[in-house]
Amino acid sequence: MAMSRLLEQGINWRWLAQAYNWVGISNYFASVKLDPNPVAETLNSNRFLSTRELSIQDRIQTSGPLVLWLGLRNTQIASRSARSDGELAVSLEQSFSSPFAAISYETNGFQHAYLSYAQGVETEVVPNRPTIYRNAAQVLAAQRSKQWEASLRKAWGAQAGMEGQLALTVFRIERPSAADVEITALPGEPMLERLPAALLARHQGLESVSAGCSTHPSQDCRVPSCKPRGRTGAQCCALESASAASLADCRFTLAMAKPALRGRPQTGPARKR
Repeated sequence: MAMSRLLEQGINWRWLAQAYNWVGISNYFASVKLDPNPVAETLNSNRFLSTRELSIQDRIQTSGPLVLWLGLRNTQIASRSARSDGELAVSLEQSFSSPFAAISYETNGFQHAYLSYAQGVETEVVPNRPTIYRNAAQVLAAQRSKQWEASLRKAWGAQAGMEGQLALTVFRIERPSAADVEITALPGEPMLERLPAALLARHQGLESVSAGCSTHPSQDCRVPSCKPRGRTGAQCCALESASAASLADCRFTLAMAKPALRGRPQTGPARKR
């Protein structure tokens, strides 16, 4: 049975001037009185972000134990930012179609194994620190992330009033990440500029999970999620124990050449992928 969903959201941030003024050096070991300087002399940034998503998904049961999961999500992103005086204006309009696909092996309502692939959309905004970033508070072009996951699960039956399951999962995630690049600036001007998709972050790892619960008939059901199949409320488990262990690896690699890192980001509409 196919399911579809439409989600639309818009957020508008509007700010007045802000204060980033030097007032002195504090001392951790002794009390230091510093006179405040709350004069708002630094312009702030106004931002607008609008997203519209349309998704459809379906679960296909084959004649055997295999089950197919298919989905597609279309995301329309409109974002813009500008300083309070209208300078450094950036406007982006992007469209992404993100697929999802999985295949699982199921018997008697229990999922023994699955393999999945999905794509997502990553959005990011430069920190609103005009003394540090030349493009402070600017919206960056959204990027596409990818994820692979495979899992094996084993259920162990009721022995000595206990039952539960073991799971072993491997995963890999690739997501573009922004990076700060030093730029040539005059004294007193910000020395950094944040560029979108300058790095590619790879997260991969192995995760194991074990869970068990008591199925003693005399116990009251206080953990409904642990209720064994086919038992009534008075026969379900009252105790649940779970443990998990994971081994993850995270690496960042350059996604752009060095000459491109030193260049200025495009301020026009982003290219559609």
